Amino acid sequence: MPKLLKVCFCDIRKASRNLRELSAAKEAGYEVAVLAEAPSGSQDNGKVEFVQGWEVHWYAFPDVLIHKPVLFFFSRVIRFALSRTIRFCAVRAIRADVLSCHDIQALFIGYLSTLFYKKGKKPLLVYDAHEYELGRKGKRGRIKLFFLKHQERYLIRRCAFSITVNDSIADEMQRVHRLRSRPVVVRNTPENWLLDSGLIAKRREELLARVNEPGGAFFVMNHGGITPLRGIDNLIRLVGRNTSLYGIIMGYVMDDAYLDSLLRLAREEGAAEKMVFLPAVEQKRIWEYAGAADVALILIHGAFRNHYWSLPNKFFENIQSLTPIICSHYPEMKRIVEAYGIGLTCDPDNLEEINACIEKMRTDKAFYTQCKENLRQAKEDLCWENEKRKLIGAYTALQADFSG
Repeated sequence: MPKLLKVCFCDIRKASRNLRELSAAKEAGYEVAVLAEAPSGSQDNGKVEFVQGWEVHWYAFPDVLIHKPVLFFFSRVIRFALSRTIRFCAVRAIRADVLSCHDIQALFIGYLSTLFYKKGKKPLLVYDAHEYELGRKGKRGRIKLFFLKHQERYLIRRCAFSITVNDSIADEMQRVHRLRSRPVVVRNTPENWLLDSGLIAKRREELLARVNEPGGAFFVMNHGGITPLRGIDNLIRLVGRNTSLYGIIMGYVMDDAYLDSLLRLAREEGAAEKMVFLPAVEQKRIWEYAGAADVALILIHGAFRNHYWSLPNKFFENIQSLTPIICSHYPEMKRIVEAYGIGLTCDPDNLEEINACIEKMRTDKAFYTQCKENLRQAKEDLCWENEKRKLIGAYTALQADFSG
């Protein structure tokens, strides 16, 4: 049985897409392992444990940053070189037939680890581009983008195949890098969740108690990472200005300062008593809370091409929770919303337009009921049980090539 190693320099416990990919590889006949960065320091280096059923090899490297001004630059250089050396050695130490690389950094390390093998013995590479790398946010000047573009082009052409999250990004990657084979599109769909209406009703009662509205309320929810450019601030503004709305924000806090700014905005807008902030829950439990909301608000800002072409996990998680969606009018989300009739799209920066969509959901009972009904078909179609078939097919074909 060939062995597949997932090279993942992130917290694998929160990487739901990676975990689903591993299950598809296993169904395709692979022995599966994960190499991930140890969260608790260098003492865990080399430790092997099972995380959500998968064999995870932890690696770590010491913090060599020196904060004295004269030595700071050199310590950064040493850290950069040391971290990549340790990553390279860790990948080489786990003898695998296929390396599935989480992003461009992991792909670079994976590629280096395939060098100096005897002919016919080197592992095959798979590039799992979770996002459009050349269009991600961050400070990237022309020179950095130039080198990044050519690095990705060089590496992706040396992969057995690549994976990405939607058609727009797949088309752009094929165009920019002049690829013969289009990346395999595997969307971030969860499994077809079995919903418990009784538990959803209980969660809704808890939410109503939090805002002191036992008689009922119209809840608009945003869940996922609590970070800028996701429209969370506009949700708070709308809750403050529309007396009929109540808001729910649930997810991982990426930056305490940003959360403080949201809490301050809620007070300034008079929305503090009408907002519920919830911590993140396991992905398999999201439906308990998303299903208790009336509408999901996904107001991603298209400041970067990666955002403009986004088709995030939360989009499909709300479909699986049977929650109507109001989202940014960007191509990938808009295509599905309109094809299935499961919500509305709008300009994420136009508060009046967003509010008009919410009010249509709140007051047009026939339209809202139709969205809820249409979600049932979308839920059956847009689930991991269907989506994984493409990935299983790609890995099965790769195994045939490898065996040959």
